[in-house]
Amino acid sequence: MPAIYSRAALAPYGQSYYSLPELESTVGQAILFSFLFCLLTIVTAATVRALARNDLRAWTNRLMLVLLLSMYANTTVMFGIFMHATRRVVNSLGKAGDVILRIDTEGHDQLGYVFFAFFAINAILGDLVLIHRTWVLWRGNKAIVITSILLLLAALITWIIAIVVDGGLYISSAPSMAVSAWSTFAIAFKTSQHWNMRRAQIHIVSKRTKFEEILAVLIESGLAYTILWAVFFGYTVEGAGDEHGTHFGLGWLQIIMSVAVPIYPMWILMVVASAKEESTSAMQLRTLDPVTIAGSEEYKEVRTQESPKLGGRSSDV
Repeated sequence: MPAIYSRAALAPYGQSYYSLPELESTVGQAILFSFLFCLLTIVTAATVRALARNDLRAWTNRLMLVLLLSMYANTTVMFGIFMHATRRVVNSLGKAGDVILRIDTEGHDQLGYVFFAFFAINAILGDLVLIHRTWVLWRGNKAIVITSILLLLAALITWIIAIVVDGGLYISSAPSMAVSAWSTFAIAFKTSQHWNMRRAQIHIVSKRTKFEEILAVLIESGLAYTILWAVFFGYTVEGAGDEHGTHFGLGWLQIIMSVAVPIYPMWILMVVASAKEESTSAMQLRTLDPVTIAGSEEYKEVRTQESPKLGGRSSDV
């Protein structure tokens, strides 16, 4: 596969050798990347729509919109770089089935550096979205806020080190995994508190509230995202000693993470924004006057005849 993530994976000479299975793997990864990028585009459009239908006058909503558009733009650049590298490999296929790819080592090194830098930026922006969601749920809790800030700083510093040092994914993936785990734990604990509070007040709780349903979605998706980071971290540690970047599973997982890192924060923003929109619509429906909707005295008289004891208003609104 094209050596993209780590500059240490580049061959020390002016040419690299690809066997046919490696070529097939590269093409497969390009197809997977294309599919995931289409999915990311759909989620981005849906999230922008959900945020736009909320109040964009709030600075936090505008900030989240800027973050998600930045992550999408970064992923677009990464997708273009990977496709360019894949095209060069495919075009170098010989008649015997082997690939002799003559490359400018320095130029390829720069492409890999740019790709990894954009991935690191996306990881930092994604961690920021997760931490922001944790702050919103635990507003005023100093312990939660301080822990979140420390984790965010750790992720920021280690990703910068990874960019400067040599694309060491094992250095920086651990803090991002910790951010995801921490955010999921904080949301789960808040859900537990909310559930226990309702049980104490009502004694019998048979159905989740809309708020609890949203938190449950965030918890389940957060667990999946944390597990993905954990698997990725394990592969990066195992592949750290691979000088030629030939670790088969890591190449595929890198493609998945390239899209998963921006798509999960977008998913959170879309779910929360859609819930706010639905809540606002329900509130507006409860406050609408049927007479105002009808806009005629005839409708008012009909409603009065139907429910005389309620002063002309139906009891279902």
